[in-house]
Amino acid sequence: MFFSHLQRMRLPGCVTVVFVMFLSACNSNPEKAADELVANKADIDVSWQLISNFVDKGGFDAKFILNNRSDITLADTGWAMYFNIAPRMPVPYPTPQPASVEHINGDWFRLVPNKGFRLEPGEAVEVYYRGGDFVIKETDAPLGIYFVINPGPDEKILTVGNAKVLPFTTREQLLRGKNEGERILTPDLRFNKNSALSAVNPAQQLPLIPEPLYYAWGSGSFALASASTISFAEGLSNEASFLAAKLKDITGKSFNTARAGAGQIKLSIAPATFNGISAEAYTLSVKPSGIEISGTDAAGVFYGIQSLLAL
Repeated sequence: MFFSHLQRMRLPGCVTVVFVMFLSACNSNPEKAADELVANKADIDVSWQLISNFVDKGGFDAKFILNNRSDITLADTGWAMYFNIAPRMPVPYPTPQPASVEHINGDWFRLVPNKGFRLEPGEAVEVYYRGGDFVIKETDAPLGIYFVINPGPDEKILTVGNAKVLPFTTREQLLRGKNEGERILTPDLRFNKNSALSAVNPAQQLPLIPEPLYYAWGSGSFALASASTISFAEGLSNEASFLAAKLKDITGKSFNTARAGAGQIKLSIAPATFNGISAEAYTLSVKPSGIEISGTDAAGVFYGIQSLLAL
């Protein structure tokens, strides 16, 4: 078996979501200030729903639903609701809303009440908003939602748990826009696509990825044994030690290394140019008598070792 020159591998480098906050109440006066949400432990359900990605000029529409199950009134001051969501900047909604979504930084946003906001006990309010880009994944729903009561030095933070993401079901939730060319992926569609697949003939499969500039199959094989010695040229001791360690991991056997001596596995440096390329190039030859890896530099030898390990 014989291989020659492999260049260096280069890697390039909605839905309704329900959040529930459980607080407790001991005072039935609905006119209490927002900071008594902490003392009275009010119950507030918070849901988020993607409405549509089919928005003029791109973007999406969504809404928050706040359901007040407590016995106190949530007014237009003294609180804000924070959450994380994939960064899609809010844009003005075409109609006035009781609250607004604001971007803080990164994927951090908040919902703040507008003037006149009022949520009485037992009532619910819907807050619509619009964002840039589109949302087609349930993982893009708000996460880490929490309330801040009386923002400032004496603020109190209330976490919200019991989050639930319901499946995206409509075309307006599953597609990026009205002109989306992709079909909605369903089990039937995936099955039909996979039905056309067939196994590749082993003779057509590449022995190495990425594909070498040139390779050819020979006859015979070389058996890795603990008696095999890895000999290396000057400047390649690290590469020899690396190969010995990797071969031990694969075979369970120990391999000796020796400086520029006789060995069944040889690492060397030799000038060469392939298609005008010399840096980091190498040849790898596997014969019944042994294995030879010759690189134009240490990096080339290292990549040759990687190809040997892949075999």
